Amino acid sequence: MEQQINQAQETGLKAWTTRDLLVVSVIGIVGAIALMGINYLSAVLVAINPIIGSVISGIFFIFIIMPLYIVRRPGASILGTLVYGLASAPFHPFGWLVSLLAFMFAIPVEAVFLLTRYRNYRLWVLMTAGAAGTLLSFVMTGLYGDYASLALSVQLITLALFLLSGAFFGGVVTKALSDSLLKTGVLNSFAIAQARQQEV
Repeated sequence: MEQQINQAQETGLKAWTTRDLLVVSVIGIVGAIALMGINYLSAVLVAINPIIGSVISGIFFIFIIMPLYIVRRPGASILGTLVYGLASAPFHPFGWLVSLLAFMFAIPVEAVFLLTRYRNYRLWVLMTAGAAGTLLSFVMTGLYGDYASLALSVQLITLALFLLSGAFFGGVVTKALSDSLLKTGVLNSFAIAQARQQEV
């Protein structure tokens, strides 16, 4: 037990295990498959109405934050999104550009956890990470969709919905899905389970 706890507290590169790398990669691949249709739906919705498209903008951050929440290692979100980008690029409306975009969206997520020194994985931290990610997503989507030409009120509503969507999907949904997996026992060898044992 003591060895597991010490392992969960490690945050450097030495803390990474083969299992960590495998589960982060699997989450990235599953995310690419699960979001395949949503990528096209999102592109259409944003083109039709940015307010409608912003509602589901945070769904992509489930698979950006989940690797970090489960393995609790620096760089887990970045690695997971790189795998996601490579796996989804052939089927994504933006093609190989999605690899760069996914990498960029992982940076603000990692930054939030870096501020906690990768030691705080409470719900509010996950929600903040999701909101931070969708803030960048709003900026990038706004440049692509020319949000500057919209009325200020529409821009503010769209921004608010981006942030709420990121907090909900990146925080609430990610935690619920991960905790549900934890209850099945498949994550018993990962940091998320070790941290739960400490809490108990």
